[in-house]
Amino acid sequence: LGVAGVAAMAPRFVKCDGADALAAYCASVARAAPATPFFYYHFPLATGVATKPSQLVRAALARIPTFAGMKYSAADMWEYGECCDADADGRLAFLPGFEAQTLAHLPYHPRDAYGAVSLSFSVLAPLHRDVADAFYSGQSADAHALQATSRGFFRAVTPFGWTQAVKLALVDRGVLDSPLCRAPARNLAPDERGARRRSRVPRPPTAPCPRSASTRRGWTVWARRRARSAAAAVVALRNIAARGSRPPAAQGAPLQRRRRSRRRRAASARRRHP
Repeated sequence: LGVAGVAAMAPRFVKCDGADALAAYCASVARAAPATPFFYYHFPLATGVATKPSQLVRAALARIPTFAGMKYSAADMWEYGECCDADADGRLAFLPGFEAQTLAHLPYHPRDAYGAVSLSFSVLAPLHRDVADAFYSGQSADAHALQATSRGFFRAVTPFGWTQAVKLALVDRGVLDSPLCRAPARNLAPDERGARRRSRVPRPPTAPCPRSASTRRGWTVWARRRARSAAAAVVALRNIAARGSRPPAAQGAPLQRRRRSRRRRAASARRRHP
């Protein structure tokens, strides 16, 4: 089929008894594609499997020649660190799946070795790329502000369902034809879709940044005014990071009033002292 890798989750009905049994199950899946990298999908909220993924990593390295890494969809950062420690040779790929925690995963990976797989990347991949770029560039305040925007997105869409909200956004962008989800997932009613389209992502916090803190605060205010949706917030903050040392001229009336006031004072001074 020409695929780059295959993946499997833990069985949900008849659960494996410990890491060794789970590694044996994964090995049976990997043997069906002996020349293709195999990834384990760790998602305990969905599977109900409590096996520690770090124990699985050690067992899988011994049993599965094609074991290539893991998608890690859990909030336990202690265990994520244990997984990275278990990979002593650094040959595995650990791909976080909780995008609202992007900033917490970055210290475990060199810049050229970080990757992630997640639902909202269909619409928010540029935002999380900017979180990583800011972190690796040493701009911690920028990284925190961008990560706050990511959390704001999830707070805004949680009442509607994450999958439902992302599918609706992709329909609005012309990527998908239908926002409907397969059963038993709940579909949004027409009035809920309208409410989701009208909802706004909470404003990103103002934080002093390494590069000209006062003007960056002005940029953040401008971004808040322009951010009417999750997509608008992403575009606005991405443009902020690429700008020079001055806010945009269209940031609003206060800047224009200050400029007019300076011109009037200069003209008055010229009249008094020709």
